[in-house]
Amino acid sequence: MPVYGGDVPIPNVTIHDFLLPRNLHKEDEIALVENTVDSKSLTFRQIHDHAKKCGAFLIEMGVAKGDFVALCAPNVVEFTTAMFGIMSSGAAVAPCNPKFSEGEMLQQFQITEPKYVIAHEDAVPTLIKVQSKLPFIKEIFVIGESGNLRTFDSIIQSQHDLSAVDKIEFNTEKDLALIPYSSGTTGMPKAVMLTHRNLVSAMVAYLKHSRWPVDQPGTCGYMDRPMYHVGGFGCVLLSLSVGMKLVMAQEVDFVTTLKAVDKYKVTHLMTLPPIMIQLVNSKDCANYDTSSLKYITGGGASMSPDILIQLSDKFHVTVAPAYGMTEAGSISMSRNARETLSSVGYITTTVEVKIADLTTGDECKTGERGEIVIRGPQVTPGYFKNPEATNSTIDADGWFHTGDIGYLDEKHLLYIVDRLKEVIKYKGTQVAPAELECVILKHPKVADVGVVGIPHPVDCELPKAFVVKKDTTLTKDEVDDTVRDHLADYKQLRGGVEFVESIPRSELGKIMRNQLKKMAGVAN
Repeated sequence: MPVYGGDVPIPNVTIHDFLLPRNLHKEDEIALVENTVDSKSLTFRQIHDHAKKCGAFLIEMGVAKGDFVALCAPNVVEFTTAMFGIMSSGAAVAPCNPKFSEGEMLQQFQITEPKYVIAHEDAVPTLIKVQSKLPFIKEIFVIGESGNLRTFDSIIQSQHDLSAVDKIEFNTEKDLALIPYSSGTTGMPKAVMLTHRNLVSAMVAYLKHSRWPVDQPGTCGYMDRPMYHVGGFGCVLLSLSVGMKLVMAQEVDFVTTLKAVDKYKVTHLMTLPPIMIQLVNSKDCANYDTSSLKYITGGGASMSPDILIQLSDKFHVTVAPAYGMTEAGSISMSRNARETLSSVGYITTTVEVKIADLTTGDECKTGERGEIVIRGPQVTPGYFKNPEATNSTIDADGWFHTGDIGYLDEKHLLYIVDRLKEVIKYKGTQVAPAELECVILKHPKVADVGVVGIPHPVDCELPKAFVVKKDTTLTKDEVDDTVRDHLADYKQLRGGVEFVESIPRSELGKIMRNQLKKMAGVAN
C-alpha cells in the first residue's frame, strides 16, 4: 500500500492571502534582509503594502488573469514584493535567472510570453536585446538604476487604486501562481505549473510536518538559494509562514555564510550541500561565533549520513535533510534522529508515496527499490505548453513519476538511491553513483566526490570517481580500498579514480555529471 503522510486542512485562499496578512501584527519588525554591504531590508508591513501597490499598478497596466509577468532578479528584497504583487494582480510569476544569456532568456520567454518584465538592473542590457525580438513584452521595470526605464521604486511610491487587487476572483485550484523551471538535470528545463492551491498545500504541509517555531522572538533564517528557483522562493514562503526574519545571500560562499551567522545571530540555516560539507571539514568555523545556530537543513542534492551526523555533533544543532522538487514542494523530511539521517525522512503531510517497479510499474514491497511516485494537492498539474512531458510524467491515476530511485522501510522512512537517468549500468546491473559517493565520503581524507559511468565496449559502463582531497596524502588505492571494504564487487571503481580541485556543481548544489563525463573524455 502507498504511504500517506496524513491529513491537514488546506484553506481555500491564494498564496498571497495565506501569507501576507498573517504577520501584520508584527508591524515594523524586519522580515527580509539582503546580506550585502548596504543590508537593505523590509518589514512585514512593507512587504504587504508594497506587494499590494505592485499588484494594483499591474492591473492599471492591463495585466489580468491568465497573463504572465517575468521576474528576473537575484536575491533582493524587491523580488518578494514583486512576486506577491504579480500574483495579487491575477497573473502568474515567471521567474528567470538574471545571469542567463540572451538565448536562454528567449527560450524561456517564448514559452510563457510575459506581458511585462520586472528585472534587476544587471539583467537589463540582455533583456533589452530580448525585448527587441519578442514584441509581446510591453515594458521592462527596473529594480535599481534604470536609465530611461521606469523603476520598481517609482511604482511603489506612486498612488494606485489598491482596492483593485481585492476585486480579483481566484479559482485557487486552477489559477496559476508561479511557473518556475525544472532543474533540467535529465533534459531541457520544463515550465512547471504551480497553482495557488499547490503552494498553499505545500506550506501547510511543511509547517505541520517540520514543526518550525511560529512567532518565536529571536529566530533568524539565512538562505543562499536563488529565489528564481523553488529552493529560494520556498525558503521565503516558509519564513513568512512562521514570521521569521530571513537574511538572503546573493552568492553561495562558505566564509560569507559564517560571517552572516555571526553578524545576524542566525538560528535557522537553509543552505546547500557544498556549504554543509565545508562546515564539517573546515577549521575556519572556529573564527566565527556560530553558537546561535539551532537548525540546519539542506536540499538540492543527496548528502552522506556521516556528513549530516558530523554537522549535528560539531554545531550541536538539529539537522533536517529534506527531499522535494520543483513540481511538488517538500515530499519527505528528517527530524535529526540518528536512525533517520541515512534516509530523507518521513513522508510529509498530505503526500502519498509509493515505490514502482522499474520494469513492470507494479508497486514494490517494503525495502525493494524502484521509482518514487507521488500524489497530493501540492503536486503540479503538469508542464506548461508541454502535454507530451506532462503525459509521460503524470499517469492516468494522477501519480507523478519523480525519476528518483528509492525505497521505503518498515518504519515508512524514505530512502533515495539515485536518479533514474543517472544510474550506471555495469554488465546490465544497476550501480547508483550516490551510493558510491556516500561511501567514499566516509574516508577522512576525502573532501568531496562525484561518480559517473564511462562507456566500455563489453561491460556497458564502468564507475569512475572524481575526488577532491582533504588531505594531500590521499592515494587512489585508499579510495579503492574504501569502496572495496563497503560495497559488492560489481560496484567497484573499474573506471578509475581521478583527483580534481573541485566537483562541478550547479547553483543548487547538484553534481553536474555531464561536466564530469566531459572531464572523463566522454561525449554527451
